[in-house]
Amino acid sequence: MSKKRTFKKISTVLLFALILCTQYVNGQNIETSLKEQLKKYSSQKTGLDTNLKIIDLGSASVSVPSQFKNKRTGTIDSDMGELSSGDFKIFYDIGYMAGTHITDRNTRNSSYFTVGTYNGYKTYIGLRKEGDKDQLIITIWEPNQERSMPANFWAYIKSEKDINDMITIVMNFKLNKKV
Repeated sequence: MSKKRTFKKISTVLLFALILCTQYVNGQNIETSLKEQLKKYSSQKTGLDTNLKIIDLGSASVSVPSQFKNKRTGTIDSDMGELSSGDFKIFYDIGYMAGTHITDRNTRNSSYFTVGTYNGYKTYIGLRKEGDKDQLIITIWEPNQERSMPANFWAYIKSEKDINDMITIVMNFKLNKKV
């Protein structure tokens, strides 16, 4: 009976190790691409690419490649919706009641996390595994976090193009002036 238990334990341990290694390898590829894209973006001068169009999200705007469309999914207390091109979707939730999807205090299950300042905004970036999907999450704050509202963006990343599109869009984020 102890041999069966030992066999069962070894089998379970091997299965767990195989799953863990597979996720690590898949996550590592996406993580490496994300790091490369962030490095490229950081080394560029900020400013809008002429091939981008500006989309008003309510309390903020972003610049997106021309094929992207905006769909409000709506709530009363925050600006919520999705930016999409084909089957790639970037979800957003912006406003005082949106909460923060990722910060230095909320990195649960993140395989990668970084904080930086992009276009003058404090920006938290994390990569999480959700089942077999890689989710890229970005939360943006004005430098004075005590009085600003968070802007959250997240997408399920399948390719380097997805990462590039999300970084391009989110890093061109701009709060709209209050009237």
